[in-house]
Amino acid sequence: MRSDSRALAQELGRACRQNQESKGNVLARHPELLSSAAFFVDFSDGGAASAHRDMVGLVEAGRQGARCRRAHLLELLGSSLSGPCSGCDVCNPEIAPNPSIEYALVSATKCACSLLQEVQATQSFGRTAWFVELLRRGRWRSECTTAEANATFLRLYASGVLDLGVSCHAGGGARALHVTVNKEKAAKILEGQLEVTVWCIARVS
Repeated sequence: MRSDSRALAQELGRACRQNQESKGNVLARHPELLSSAAFFVDFSDGGAASAHRDMVGLVEAGRQGARCRRAHLLELLGSSLSGPCSGCDVCNPEIAPNPSIEYALVSATKCACSLLQEVQATQSFGRTAWFVELLRRGRWRSECTTAEANATFLRLYASGVLDLGVSCHAGGGARALHVTVNKEKAAKILEGQLEVTVWCIARVS
């Protein structure tokens, strides 16, 4: 996945300058793919962190229910779609990587609450909630299916409930992502004021 919307737009434009059809694939089906951001996103820079979240939102919004991906990208670039979309995977499912997959909207509030509570509990003990460990071995994952867990994490990050940062493991280890919680936004979910829903695979025809 590109670090920001402008990098994606520039990549798509290279083919267009040669009068060729341009197709762009934004791969973020599994949140672990975000772990590479530790090496190319400066999360201490508010602008860079926001741009990265916007890119995740671009992916997550298309999966979450049918907002035109092209209109979303143009909005991030400060523009707008002047006419009907001529071909994103949301508006034209036939060009999606897996057009035979059908999605269904499911409640992920219980899963989201478990994830938020686990991150908060880890922090309350003065420990770091490491991104990869949380995704692979977190107890919160037992509350839902793998697909629901992955979609829930992306949903909470894209909406600003979860934040990412970069730290080094103890003893000067490699740089890695850690997860923190926006307490104000998380409270609305934990107190039952806001429901979390995600799109998950329902059927493969």
